[in-house]
Amino acid sequence: MVYVSNVATKNNRALLDGRWDKNDTKDAANIADLVGQGRCQFYDLAGDGLREIRSLLAYRAKLKKQEHALKMRICNTLLAQYFPELDKQMPQGGQDGLILDIIALDFAPARIAAMPFEKFRQQFQMEKRHLIQEQRLRTIWEISQVSVGRALPDSAAWEGRMLVDQLRQVRQIKRELEKQLKDVGQTFPAYAYLLSIPGFGPIVSAMTLAAIGDAHRYTSRKQILRLAGLDLSASRSGKPAAAPSRLSPSKARLACAMLWFRPSRLPATRMKIYAAILPV
Repeated sequence: MVYVSNVATKNNRALLDGRWDKNDTKDAANIADLVGQGRCQFYDLAGDGLREIRSLLAYRAKLKKQEHALKMRICNTLLAQYFPELDKQMPQGGQDGLILDIIALDFAPARIAAMPFEKFRQQFQMEKRHLIQEQRLRTIWEISQVSVGRALPDSAAWEGRMLVDQLRQVRQIKRELEKQLKDVGQTFPAYAYLLSIPGFGPIVSAMTLAAIGDAHRYTSRKQILRLAGLDLSASRSGKPAAAPSRLSPSKARLACAMLWFRPSRLPATRMKIYAAILPV
């Protein structure tokens, strides 16, 4: 079994008979001609462990999309209408536990402004939170006094509680998945080598391992760069400031990992570790 590129079949069709029409017979002849020229990719049957990592990474990508969709639903639909000032207090990087607690409890700015700050504070167990969370909570209470949001109906309050529950459930599943991903990755010897590279954590190492597969099937590091879609020494005729070709989405993750790692900045001991992963 082999793969042929859609672009190659489209361009080769015009070279065969000079016409753009197509049918099953001509498509078969076109593919056979490409295979005869060697312009095809052979199917790579990965091992069970590698297929397991790729499956977990695909599931993780879907969970991240769900997490982003739920968060955007909260910010752009609920907060934008009923408490727009609270949206500006939403921290980046997932440290939004306090904001989600407020949304799940009651994020009507009129009711928040009507109660004293100490009573509002007692609802969120601030003794177990960081000082920054304390300051953020006071800021939220202060901006509720001048909020321009609409009156919060019961249906929107219920929707907020449901969205927060879904968001936390998706994040819990993602944490458990990443733990499974780490456990599976530790069964590969190359996984420990990848973790030793500065900037490579469990997720980036798993992504790199899933994209490269068995590193021993490559004969040169240039093949890894080609797999990532990187062209570090491009030589083009014409305008010297020609824009480099864009990476395809399927190669972007491996390319980011390759660009994050700079071998020239590593000490000699780390270079030996990296040489153990990829052939010279």
